[in-house]
Amino acid sequence: MYKDIIKIIICLICLLQIVKADSEVEIMAVSGDVKIRYGLEENWSKADIGILLKDIDTILTGENGEVVLQLTGNIALNQVNGQIILRKVTANLCVELTNGNIYGDIALLYMGSCSVKTVNGQIDLHIPQNTSADFVASVVNGGITVHNLILHEIESSPKYLKGRLGDGAGTIELQVVNGTIYVTGR
Repeated sequence: MYKDIIKIIICLICLLQIVKADSEVEIMAVSGDVKIRYGLEENWSKADIGILLKDIDTILTGENGEVVLQLTGNIALNQVNGQIILRKVTANLCVELTNGNIYGDIALLYMGSCSVKTVNGQIDLHIPQNTSADFVASVVNGGITVHNLILHEIESSPKYLKGRLGDGAGTIELQVVNGTIYVTGR
């Protein structure tokens, strides 16, 4: 099984920009229409297993395209449309998505950070019950649901939730403009 994996499943065309220079990214699996643009080149090349990507490279997935990436180091992703699925990720994480849902099974590093944002869609995260972090979740239009986690020093409204998990060593920040946030302790 892969150590840190991000799997991007797309039903529509998607561009994924890997934006963090201290991440190493390797393509672990490809199905459907998946292409890569290296740096600022104008041409797109077919994606193949084993290719190492740099922070300046871009992945394009067509209809029913799917790519599984193994990432190490700090992870930062910026995607316009589609869906992001994070499986068994233990890293500092920054994910920004314009249209689509973000699903994740993540573990925060001690004193680490996790920032997940989407404009139109939902965030559905599963984190360990013993996570230690300052937690903030906010929505403009939608709701926030937290299950099976104990938050201390809570500040809340229907659109905002702030609290401390454990001793608050790290940070978790979740933002949605139109949609919902679900966080479940495992």
